Amino acid sequence: MSSARAIAVVTAAFAGVLSSVASAAWPGTPVHVGRPERRRDTERDAPGINLFLYQASVDPTLRNLDLPTRRPDGTLIQRPLLGLDLHYLITFHGPGYVPDLLLGQTITTLHARPILSYDLIVEALANKGGVPGDTDLEAADIDPVHGIHLSPMHFTLEELSRLWSVFFQIPYILSFAYEATVIVLRSDDLAQPALPVTAARSALAPASVPRIEQVIPRSVEAGTDRQIVLRGQNVARGGLGARFNEGSDLTRTTPSEEGLIVPLPADLPAGVATVSLVDQAAGLTSSASSFIVRPRIVGSPAITGNGSAGRLRIQIAPPLGAGQQVAVLLNQVAEDGAAPASYTIERSASDAAAEFVEVPLQGVRPGRYLVRIEVDQASSRLYAPETGQPFDRPTVNIP
Repeated sequence: MSSARAIAVVTAAFAGVLSSVASAAWPGTPVHVGRPERRRDTERDAPGINLFLYQASVDPTLRNLDLPTRRPDGTLIQRPLLGLDLHYLITFHGPGYVPDLLLGQTITTLHARPILSYDLIVEALANKGGVPGDTDLEAADIDPVHGIHLSPMHFTLEELSRLWSVFFQIPYILSFAYEATVIVLRSDDLAQPALPVTAARSALAPASVPRIEQVIPRSVEAGTDRQIVLRGQNVARGGLGARFNEGSDLTRTTPSEEGLIVPLPADLPAGVATVSLVDQAAGLTSSASSFIVRPRIVGSPAITGNGSAGRLRIQIAPPLGAGQQVAVLLNQVAEDGAAPASYTIERSASDAAAEFVEVPLQGVRPGRYLVRIEVDQASSRLYAPETGQPFDRPTVNIP
């Protein structure tokens, strides 16, 4: 594997090979490394070859070479590796047919010797031919086993035009593109060694991983609904514990004909909750399924203060947890044919738990309103005397 300096080593070695090519085609021809630049009038007819690394891309065949790289706790399993392909643009300068000679000699040599072997890289770095910027590069920075393959790239006229369009105000010059594959970069991070295996044991056992397919009901009201029923594969059996949200204690379950009955914890917060099943004896855990825990308004909402200084005070169950987002939803009850008003009054998240919610009523039109409270996108219920009739509670009269 190669170090992070390998990209520069390949570029320098490639430039060294081109330097030998240039000398064979037209003695005294220099090789420059870098972006193509506009030449001054005095340099326009000077012979030269320019090498430019215009793109580096991840090699698709080695994309997953190092997986898995880390354990769930973030520690290294093995050194991270990255396979790269390098894309070069070679431009040829000179008067008359000199660029054609340089191009012909270049593609002929690279077709005959398409691999930058380790020995060739050592030779190219030793005979830089005046290429600047690589005096501190060494072949030791690159993998000595696997050579770098140089392949000509085919561009359509449109693709070649797009490539040259990135060189602002640089006129087109005779050019050819090559791809260098593949360079495997190795991180300097060291993996923590694991102890060797002392003995290998294997056993066969039926896999009975529980799988939750349905949560009944999908929406529960805090303090009113005492339990949920889980249905799915390998669910309605004993020995399973339920875990609500991540990191909570296990809750005992009871199998029944309807499914697995799971009591709801008294401290389950309002909002989107998750439940998963754990078979501690077999060490199996199901994937988590989500359901909604609706907050509940306790008693009647109250008004404190007068006029624009009035505030709406609501007791809520379960109590709000730290950081939960809260909003009060007000819908005016239509009276005398007037268009009813509606308001959403948000309360900023608090770092402390709270049993009561207070929001200002500034700008709220006087009247009787249906009241809901929304916690983490889960809103409390409205009630009606009978199914199909208008909602009539909970309400508050705002003076």
